[in-house]
Amino acid sequence: MARVPNEKAAKAEAMYHDGMKLVDIARKLDVPPGTVRRWKSTYHWDGNSKKKQNERSDNKSERSDKSETRHRGGQIGNNNALKNATYASEYWKNISDEERPVAIQIYGKDTETMVEAARIVEEARPDILDINFGCPVKRVAGKGAGAGMLQNIPKMLEITRAVVDAVKIPVTVKTRLGWDANNKIIVELAEQLQDCGIAALTIHGRTRAQMYTGEADWTLIGEVKKNPRMHIPIIGNGDITSPQRAKECFDLYGVDAIMIGRASFGRPWIFKEVRHYLEAGEELPPLSAEWKLSVLRQEVVDSINLLDERRGILHVRRHLAASPLFKGIPNFRETRIAMLRAETKEELFRIFDDITPILHSPA
Repeated sequence: MARVPNEKAAKAEAMYHDGMKLVDIARKLDVPPGTVRRWKSTYHWDGNSKKKQNERSDNKSERSDKSETRHRGGQIGNNNALKNATYASEYWKNISDEERPVAIQIYGKDTETMVEAARIVEEARPDILDINFGCPVKRVAGKGAGAGMLQNIPKMLEITRAVVDAVKIPVTVKTRLGWDANNKIIVELAEQLQDCGIAALTIHGRTRAQMYTGEADWTLIGEVKKNPRMHIPIIGNGDITSPQRAKECFDLYGVDAIMIGRASFGRPWIFKEVRHYLEAGEELPPLSAEWKLSVLRQEVVDSINLLDERRGILHVRRHLAASPLFKGIPNFRETRIAMLRAETKEELFRIFDDITPILHSPA
């Protein structure tokens, strides 16, 4: 027997069928969003009409079909490499000159597929084609792609040579120190990759086994750079979280460039801070909280314009929720959860508006 909804739940269901979003219903009734979601499930709000069930089933099927030709992060080269390559080429075919230089990254484990994917991507006219031999996540490395290639060096080199020969744009590679602590092969591997014709090499200072745990070890990155046989640019990556650390990596290990990844999540201004420190030798004057929040707003807009509202929000919201800008705000947990559950630009911007009055000092 179905449970009888309470008065608030009944009001919530009426609002839902009037087209209101769950977060707006929660705000209107002054209840947690999770409560509204529980009501929706418990009282089968979508089960009152068979037509609605069918529509949702059709939408789910449509999304499933689309997902076969979609690829996260613009990376391609898995089992659906050619579909994904075509999608990426269309996705990036209108690269703005303001965005250049632009690199498109691919990954995979099959030579012929990677070559064809590279050719399709080249049609989008990126400045660089990067091959990802460094991704450690199970769904990639566990299938032999990404960092999984560190267990099959001959195949890695075969793919690299074939891709370099297949396209006219510069090809670069990103990889790790090795598969595990007993197989840190990067010094020798760097020479082999250079001999394949790549234009630059990015090295993350961890093994695949480490994933993202522990500290990045830059000593072997430095050894690669010191190798007199190496003449291509070496780009160091791993645990660069401050301007000071960026300068230290240049000074200690002699790399030609650095790559910053996770430290930019929710903190895109780190690039401005690092560049100023490297050029001026001093820290950038504190950026206002209002300016930083405006940058995050623009990040949301850019993500939506690049994808669409649903995917753009999904892509960017977890970065926003982790932003150091919000560190120290009292009782921020519920607000962070609301960010992670936001489904529209309006929802996110409404949260930003609520936060603005309490942002007084730089993060």
